[in-house]
Amino acid sequence: MFERITLYDLKMLSAETDETNEGKIQVTMTVSAAKFEAEGDGRETEREVDEYIDIALFSGDPEDVSGDTKVLYNQKHKLTNGENTITVTVEERPAYVGVDPFVKMIDRDSGDNVIQL
Repeated sequence: MFERITLYDLKMLSAETDETNEGKIQVTMTVSAAKFEAEGDGRETEREVDEYIDIALFSGDPEDVSGDTKVLYNQKHKLTNGENTITVTVEERPAYVGVDPFVKMIDRDSGDNVIQL
């Protein structure tokens, strides 16, 4: 039925925060991105990543469904193969950061997409 399936290997590797002179929070994240095309017989071929993918920052654990966690930032950023460095500035210190945190892409392991700061 499927001739090819596109798989991603997205990982949030690290994130650091710094307070700016204006009292805002600057977050610098390192994200790893890879993309594979799987054939119907199971063979995989690595492909070029050159796409805009969601980066999000959260006030609490995004897995907590109690409603207390806010999305502080959610924008698409262009990612390419390998490690990518992304820096954003927000009003409030995030507790968690993630790449494709809402799992819109078919990821080999979406469990490494979000990390706690």
